Amino acid sequence: MQLRQTEVYAVELSQYSGGGDVRVIVPRVHGEVASTAKSPSGRRPVQRTTRAEMDALIWTRPDPEVRRIATALLDHAAAEGRPEGGTAKYRSMSVYYRVDGRQVRRWNLSLQNGPVRDDLSFAFGSITYHLGRDMAAAFAASLPAVPELTEKLEALPAKEYNAWPSVSLPALASQPGGLESILSAIQGLVDGRAPSA
Repeated sequence: MQLRQTEVYAVELSQYSGGGDVRVIVPRVHGEVASTAKSPSGRRPVQRTTRAEMDALIWTRPDPEVRRIATALLDHAAAEGRPEGGTAKYRSMSVYYRVDGRQVRRWNLSLQNGPVRDDLSFAFGSITYHLGRDMAAAFAASLPAVPELTEKLEALPAKEYNAWPSVSLPALASQPGGLESILSAIQGLVDGRAPSA
């Protein structure tokens, strides 16, 4: 187990006596020098990745096809769904689409530096929970046959379609028609129909 963004404080309790049976315990926190400046609750404010930050990072990628794929995915998310910025140290966005009156998480795009790693992952647990196993299976079958993704998709039935299979953007860029296949599959789910393979 790894703890992230954990802060440890010491609390000193001082007891003061007043007249009679009145006693007051006053806590004093040590190690909280700057925490009151973080937010009213003492916690750091959550900073979510913005589309502008994603776009800026996309344009640092040397492969024009990787840039095209990342931009097209985010454009589709903005037009058809609800993108939500991630809070990790690297830049990411999760995308939700409305289906039958519910917001269903479909995919996540993460862009990392040092080393560079750009991945598109699919929220099969959410898709299965909200839309059913048959729709999740049809969606998996409609995704492009990129070797690194295909192997992960083949393992989905054994996991009851509760997993986050991913594909790197460079691998997707090497597959002719890969982006178009993914957008078609996503749109099929948005429209509430089983995507065709």
